[in-house]
Amino acid sequence: MTLLAWHPGPPAGSSAAVLLHGWGEDGGAWATWQEPLAEAGFTASSVDLPGHGGSADLEKPRGVDPAAWAAEAITVDLARARIERPFLVGHGQGGMVAAHTATHVDVGALVLIDPDDRPPPPHATEAAGALRDASARLWTAEAAELVAQVRGRGHDRRVLAEWLEEAAWPSPPRLRAIVVPTLVVVGSTDPLRARAPRFAAGFRNGHLATAAGTADPPLGGAAVREIVVRFLRGEVG
Repeated sequence: MTLLAWHPGPPAGSSAAVLLHGWGEDGGAWATWQEPLAEAGFTASSVDLPGHGGSADLEKPRGVDPAAWAAEAITVDLARARIERPFLVGHGQGGMVAAHTATHVDVGALVLIDPDDRPPPPHATEAAGALRDASARLWTAEAAELVAQVRGRGHDRRVLAEWLEEAAWPSPPRLRAIVVPTLVVVGSTDPLRARAPRFAAGFRNGHLATAAGTADPPLGGAAVREIVVRFLRGEVG
């Protein structure tokens, strides 16, 4: 039995792709990815990260970086499932988990979609407080938008608050130690676009791709999927 809730895709060969969703989502965010990846020869599985969806009941130790802890749980699950050298694709904070996992596991490639390497903004702390206390007043539209993403879902609000405040990328030396091909994908109008080249250069074998005409690359968009699938197949980079 695995620690986390997994959503296995159709068997499509010996190459495994592991898809890691962003904050406030669950493994279902990747529903449109499994078939294209299967056509490309990848058996693609998504997972609900700790505090999210089917993994909401998993007990996470307090005071532990949720991204690093999630990576440890994924490492255990991969070993139990005898999945070797997976290809990791992470969106948003799922990219943090993918990067941490790549420091523990021999992976085929690493893809980070819309990664944000900045410290948590003030509205993230505000939203975290409201997730812990439903009566807390929200002062910014950004915080209200974050909290609204959680309503009506089976997430653990306390753990999601910890993701907002405590989740962090591996240190620059640890990122630099990742030797596999790494792709950073951002939108052409994304405010993070100006930071993306430097972030991608922090990896020993880092590459950058831009999805035209979008700020936050949507996972449902065919253009982003095509960029990622081509990279995983070794056709870009």
